[in-house]
Amino acid sequence: MVAGETDPELEAMSSVLAKLSALDREAQARVLRWVSLRLGIDDSEQLTMTAGSAVLKFTGPQREGTVTTVAARLAVKSCRDLMVAAAIHLSLYQGKERFSRTDWVACAKEAKQWKVDYSVQTATAIGRLLIAGFVNETAKDVFSVPDDELKNIEARL
Repeated sequence: MVAGETDPELEAMSSVLAKLSALDREAQARVLRWVSLRLGIDDSEQLTMTAGSAVLKFTGPQREGTVTTVAARLAVKSCRDLMVAAAIHLSLYQGKERFSRTDWVACAKEAKQWKVDYSVQTATAIGRLLIAGFVNETAKDVFSVPDDELKNIEARL
């Protein structure tokens, strides 16, 4: 490279980082996923971006299907069961390593199996899932499903 010339790769990385830094974590992941698909990056490749202490990983397209499909396959019969289905949908189908309580409940409400009665039961169901070890609270109102739980349920899907 000649003195005074800029490296196009470094310029691209700087620009991308500046733009992504302005977005929340989920938006960053969507942008990375979209760009990867548009550029035809192999599914086995990983994109990793560090933003402070958070690390985003993209490992290719996620499963296709709705939370209703997951709930049906898991034979949901209660609010607790539906919260499990929603957590699995967020983790395996939407590719989220972590998700907020708000996103979790919103995902459950999208399912056809959702009943109005469940609105008053969600806090109790989430609390019981935490105690049972099905989910971990990684920060206040931010949750993740441990890998062993994902593997157990993935076999049923």
